[in-house]
Order: sequence, then structure tokens, then C-alpha cells
Amino acid sequence: MTMNNAKHWLWIATTSKDQIVYGCLVFNAEFWSKLAVDISRKSKLMDGNLTVFQALLDSAEALDTKQVLVDSSVLDLTQYGGPCVDLSKGGYRLDDGFGKNSVPVETYLSVNFPELSDERWLETFELLEQELGIKFRYAPAKLGTLEIFQDLRADLPKPLLGFKAGHVEDHDFKNYPDKFNLIKLGKFNEQLNVHVQLKLGDDLVYSKLLKLSSSRQEEFTALPFDRYSMSVFDDQGSLVQLDEHPLITRIPFNMSPMQGTLQIDDTLTRSAQGVSREVGEQASIVKPRSTQRSMVGVNVTEYETHRLRNSTLVDRLFPSSEYDRWFPKGVTEEVGVIRHLNKLLDGGQVKSAIIVDPFFGIDTLKRVITRLESVDVKLTIVTSLCSTDPETNRKTNRLVEDLDQALMELRDRGVPRCCRNLNVVNMTDGNKQAFHDRYLCLSTHDGQREIYLMSNSLNKMAGNWPFCLTKIDAPTTQQVLPYIDGLARGEDVSGATNSEVDYRWP
Repeated sequence: MTMNNAKHWLWIATTSKDQIVYGCLVFNAEFWSKLAVDISRKSKLMDGNLTVFQALLDSAEALDTKQVLVDSSVLDLTQYGGPCVDLSKGGYRLDDGFGKNSVPVETYLSVNFPELSDERWLETFELLEQELGIKFRYAPAKLGTLEIFQDLRADLPKPLLGFKAGHVEDHDFKNYPDKFNLIKLGKFNEQLNVHVQLKLGDDLVYSKLLKLSSSRQEEFTALPFDRYSMSVFDDQGSLVQLDEHPLITRIPFNMSPMQGTLQIDDTLTRSAQGVSREVGEQASIVKPRSTQRSMVGVNVTEYETHRLRNSTLVDRLFPSSEYDRWFPKGVTEEVGVIRHLNKLLDGGQVKSAIIVDPFFGIDTLKRVITRLESVDVKLTIVTSLCSTDPETNRKTNRLVEDLDQALMELRDRGVPRCCRNLNVVNMTDGNKQAFHDRYLCLSTHDGQREIYLMSNSLNKMAGNWPFCLTKIDAPTTQQVLPYIDGLARGEDVSGATNSEVDYRWP
């Protein structure tokens, strides 16, 4: 075999037990696949458990390899210094990959699926991605398979056609495109039939079978669209190209200028430093930021607003839970709670928030609020301090005065979270607490409301006990919202107490 007639690329990764992790035989790969002579038809050890074999085969060798698979379901590479693996027929599909577009792909399954520990699997995923550029976490069905990428029309350039979106009115970039051009990318003269489908959102707005003339580029007028699919057929009716892509019609920008670094040295920092240097840094270093949002692209249409409103309705009626978190007891987990709160209270997504916590006191203010980084989120704290210090359980009549003093001290020190966008409301029912609930309520920039139920108060959250944060489903959220909004105003709309506000900040 000479390199001149080597056209077909074979690549296979196996474990030490000759179990296929992944393999492929790609016909007509000479345009993009290059192997140095010294590594052609050779194996290399990727790590202790993974061996990779690859070779460039001529047409006769590639067809023989495929025929043995068809006849006996065995991949026998012993003559090339590779493994011999038992396979079973898996399936057939049209797919993209390895420089191919919408080509027939035959899949063979490894009879013995690879036996690897989770740690080894993670390493293998990373190695395969480095070698092949395939993210197997998004294509798990490929694991333990050999894929044969055929090429029925190797004589045609790949791809044949390009798709270009445009506007009937030039420079009309505030509206969706309403025309497109099909551009021949290779030198060929045969007739092509192209099925073009255009969508706007989920709606199909255009579907036509177009016959292209001999010109290099043709223009077609359509309706506004933000996604296209293009199926290209040759003169025999065979599919030779399939493209489907969304258009980038809007680009959001979130700019979060940092406001310096705040170094905190308190009991949480010192406790965290005793766990590890990393946890200590997470507890002691705060990087306040302010987020500015902007959007560049097409205008939002009335129908999009209608569709979003109805989607919100469906999400509320048929919710899915993806946001629940559990934190075991411990200083590391206490720091983890604060990190999770910073993710939830991200100014790029959230414009305002309410924390309802009857035991929110001075220590909680210093331990938690000073570490919240998105200072542009309008944060309201609703607490219910009476005559017992929530941190020490000691009787005192100075809780509100001490809280006010602490807030002023933090403001005077220039702690960003306490300088602006912070409101504190203390409610009592005579000499009793006005409520016992603990909630986190978020208001997003797109008008959504989310409520999380907290298992216990934020004073040492996971420090003394485990801490759980769970998102309330959408229908229940609608029931709870009036109660939380009422508490933020200083009212108990449930009528359970005769509460009054005895302190507000600022």
C-alpha cells in the first residue's frame, strides 16, 4: 500500500480487555486526514487502560474490513497489529461527522461493553474529546460502538451549498431576515434540488422544493424567519447535504465591572481557614460587582411576547424541579451555601430579591450579606427580632438598636452590599415574633418570580445544622407571593398576626 491510494481512515480505541470504547471507519477521508508514515497502522497507549489504533486503508482493505463485519460481525485488525473484537449490528442512520454531512452511517455495537470505573470513564471522555473533538457526554450512544461513515458521492465537494440570510430592505437589522441566498461552493454542473424550510420560533413559515439553475448564486424572497433547514438532493434523488441551524438574531451583553476586592476577617473566615486554604479564601475574599445588561439584535415582536406569556403559564401549571440543594453540617458547607446564594442572586439574571428570616440578626448580616457580590440586586431582608438574641439565645432589649448600629458601621466601612440596594424590615407581633417562615424570593429581569423554601435560618445555616434550599413549584409560588410581598411591605396579609413594623433600614 502507498500513501497515494490510502483513502479511508480507521480509528479505534479499546480497553486492555479489547473492549471497544469507540471506533470509526471513514470512507474517502483523504481530503482532511493526514497520518505520518511512522504512525500509520500502529497503536499507541493513551493511558493505563486505553489503546488507540489507527490506519489509512486503501479501497480494497477498507471494503474487506467492512465485508468481514457484515458477514461475521468481527472487526479483525490483527494483520495490522490491532485487536480482534466481536461486534453486533446496531443500526443505520444519516449523520454528520469527520468531514461528512448527512452520509449513511452503519453502527456496530461491542458485544462486551467497556468495564471502567467512573474515574476512568471521566478520563476516557477527556481523552476521546482531545483525540476526536467529540463531546461524548452529549452523544453517549456512541460509546462502545464502531461507526462506518460511508460516502456515496465522493466526487461532489463538501459542502455543496451555502445558505445566506438577508433582508429585502437593506440594513433592516432590527427585524428578522426575510430573504435568503443559496450559493454553490464547488465546481459542479449537475442539477440540484433543494428543499428549504424556514421557521420563526416553533412555527413553520416557509417550505419549498427549489430547482437550482446553472448560476453560482440564487436569491429567494421569504417570510421572516430565525431558523432554517436545507436538504440538497442530486439528480438521482439522493440526499447529499443536510443543514439545519438557528440564526443568531439577538446578542445579550452583561457587563459586570468589579469594584475592588473586599477582604473579610471574622469568625467564619478564621473557621474556614482552619479547614483549608481554598475554603479560607472563598470565605474571606469578596469581589463586589455591578451588572449592566443590554441587548443587540432584532426587535421583540408582539407574537413573541404572547408566546412567552403562554409558555410561562404552562411552566407554572406543569413545573419541573431542578434547583433543590442540600448542604450537610460543616464550615465548608456553610461557605458553600453563600456561594450558592451568590449564583442565585446574580445581577445578570435577577433584579430584586426578598429574604424572609425571623432570626436574621447581626451575626447573619456580617457573615452572609457582606459576602453577597451582586450589589445591583435590590435586596430586602424581612426579620422578626424581639427580646431573644438569635445567635446567643440571651434576653436583651437592644436587638433592633444593635442591628441599626451594625448596619451603620458596615455602611461607614464602605461594604458595597450595605451601601446601596439593601432594605431591612423588622416586624413584631407585640412581644412575639410576627412569623416563623423562611423564604428566598427572586424577581428576574424578564418578569418571573421564583420562591425557595429554606429549611432553617441563615444564622450559621449549615454551621450548626444541615441546610436545605428547595424551589417551590409555580402554582404554589403564586399562592405564597402575596404573603411574602406583604411582609416586605410590613404587612401580614394572612391575618395570622397583628404585626407592626418597629424598624426599617435605611
